[in-house]
Amino acid sequence: MAEARAAAKAPMDGVRDWYDGVTFREAIAAGLFDTASCMALGISMDGFEVWRQRGCQGCPFVATVLSVHPGERVKNVAQIIPAVTPGPRQPVDVESFLHPVAKELDEMAKVIDGIKVAGRDGTSTLHVHVLQFTADMPGGDKLLNAKVHNGQCPGRFREFCGVRVK
Repeated sequence: MAEARAAAKAPMDGVRDWYDGVTFREAIAAGLFDTASCMALGISMDGFEVWRQRGCQGCPFVATVLSVHPGERVKNVAQIIPAVTPGPRQPVDVESFLHPVAKELDEMAKVIDGIKVAGRDGTSTLHVHVLQFTADMPGGDKLLNAKVHNGQCPGRFREFCGVRVK
């Protein structure tokens, strides 16, 4: 994370990784990644069909730890699957699968004082920020609650607003 913060403060001379992007640079300027115990996540979702004849489908949510080296990011240790929707079809309400995960994380945060980080003494408080959501078009529409639109700009690219909490 220290290397990513340093790269984001340097003048931009191309895009090599997520920390060269405008989103991360704005987050650095806002003070969101101010310590070494801050992590960046990317969350993706995509549907899959297991057996076409039976119509069994699912939709896994995969959280990728972006704060590690790109070579480590694609390994299983940096990929977390918080939820998989069951099917015979894709879910109508995607948020109903994300709310229990968020609730469980909130409950864990209340009882865990800190975590042990390799190479550091004592325990640390970990701060996690989701920097990106990626999905296929049907999944993205469900995440954004997008409706059918016949205009040139269907409104899929929306800015998400958030509130920083202590």
